[in-house]
Amino acid sequence: MAAPTISVIMGVYNCPSEQMLNECISSVLSQSFSDFEFLICDDGSENQTYRWLLDASKKDSRIRLLRHSQNMGLAQTLNDLICLAKGELLFRQDVDDQSAPGRFEELLNAWKRHPECGIISSNILLFDENGFWGKMDYPEYPSRQDFLFCVPFMHGAVSMKKSAVLKVGGYSSEKLTRRTEDIDLFMRMYVRGTVGYTVQKPLYYYLEDRAAHQRRKYRYKVDEARVKFRGYRALGLMPKGILYAVKPLLVGLLPYSVLKKLKDVYYKRKLD
Repeated sequence: MAAPTISVIMGVYNCPSEQMLNECISSVLSQSFSDFEFLICDDGSENQTYRWLLDASKKDSRIRLLRHSQNMGLAQTLNDLICLAKGELLFRQDVDDQSAPGRFEELLNAWKRHPECGIISSNILLFDENGFWGKMDYPEYPSRQDFLFCVPFMHGAVSMKKSAVLKVGGYSSEKLTRRTEDIDLFMRMYVRGTVGYTVQKPLYYYLEDRAAHQRRKYRYKVDEARVKFRGYRALGLMPKGILYAVKPLLVGLLPYSVLKKLKDVYYKRKLD
């Protein structure tokens, strides 16, 4: 049997509801382009997540399940799935998000136009329990300098050449990158000559609870600053990069009420 064109990879840990899981999986399985395998790893969940995954896998043979006996973290989970992947193109998906209709087809068309790339992503729409409330647009041709202002790719929205990911050794599972494994990977890929492209359409729906800032621990902001400092140095963006490396620390000090107002105004304006 021929290898699939795409390997969709998703790690899951303690999914809060079967409905969320099914909506995510349905958004993938209902894509207009159907030549893919859907690799899902239950990363040592302590609730009913694996049973829900088993039920879902019985309904579609494209789903392949992996299970960790204990929680290994997202980086190790994705590395394990990449080792199993048969497709040359890796499409990311997160369980609390959804792929927009036609996402796979649009990204594949972009790969045909830009075979020189190692990463191809898209713009995204933000949603919560009340529906869509914001939009994030990314640079069409992300450069090294774009890493200073923001992460130029949304992790769940990216597609990547498997060979380009393996060229840099995959995701780092070191403790420092436990919340920034995507930033670290993308910067290391760019250091090794990878170029990227962003489809200027919102092909991915990202669950962003507007209260999420309150749940993010400050120590992870410290780790993010350290990862960015290391990456900026490798990308040749110093000394300017020092100012941008400490940005997460400053943002983390903002009162939630102030940050919420800024985010609501910014994203609402973009959506309108």
